[in-house]
This record gives sequence, C-alpha cells and structure tokens, in this order.
Amino acid sequence: MKEVKNITSKSSELQEKDISITAHILHKVVETNTTSSDVGDHVLDTISHVMDAKTDVLQKTQKQYNTSAK
Repeated sequence: MKEVKNITSKSSELQEKDISITAHILHKVVETNTTSSDVGDHVLDTISHVMDAKTDVLQKTQKQYNTSAK
C-alpha cells in the first residue's frame, strides 16, 4: 500500500487509468479486512492524493471506468 501512496503523491499528474487502477487496488485492500494501522494510514493518504487530482481527470475517470462504484 505504501507504494500506491507514493505513486499517487503527485496528484496533479494522475491520469484516468492511474485513478482507476488505484480504485481497484483500494477496493481489494478493503476487501481483505486488514486491521494494520500502517495500511489504514496509507489508504487514507492515497485517497487524499486521488481526491486532489484535477477535477476533469476525476470526472473522465468516473465516466470511463465508473470508479465511484468500486
């Protein structure tokens, strides 16, 4: 999870596919029911990075990949 957090840290450079892949990874992490506080911290940081991405990229990602449903 730390790698995903680091990859998403440059929010302004995220593209649609990056966000879709990140949403998929986050979905899988949440499904595993991990209780590690480190993993939880990385998940929250990653979500924060994605939410800081450009609005138009987030909208295109939602339209193309339906990422909010993940």
